[in-house]
Amino acid sequence: MLTGAGDWYAGSWRDGAVWGRGLHVFSPPAAGGGGPSQAWRRDFAGSFDGQPFGLGRATWWDGRQEHGRFHGTQLVEQVGRDRVDEVVGSALQSARAACRHARRLWLRIDSEHAAFAAQCLAQAPDLPSALSRIDEYDMSE
Repeated sequence: MLTGAGDWYAGSWRDGAVWGRGLHVFSPPAAGGGGPSQAWRRDFAGSFDGQPFGLGRATWWDGRQEHGRFHGTQLVEQVGRDRVDEVVGSALQSARAACRHARRLWLRIDSEHAAFAAQCLAQAPDLPSALSRIDEYDMSE
């Protein structure tokens, strides 16, 4: 899922909401804001229940990481990395699979349904470059 703000989420869905394990990548600060700052969250890999919820890892633009239990983007309990690694690994695996599926789906739509692809691009002209950014995102553990 791509948002108008430039965030994206890859993982599982349930009843129209992000659910289970996945990856949420936050958009960088708006242009003119001095670029990504130390206080800007880059991504969250872990458990979701409509939002980050439960065990996971938040990574900041300066490379710092927080491991623990989250409610939204708030770290509510710091937990050792060893307790979070399995959840993060599973979340990144789910995200990689979702991104591969999205790429295959877009290529199929683009090649087999040109009129629909054109409508998609009219609504979201940045879609191809967004998919490329997702392809290039480092989802390593």
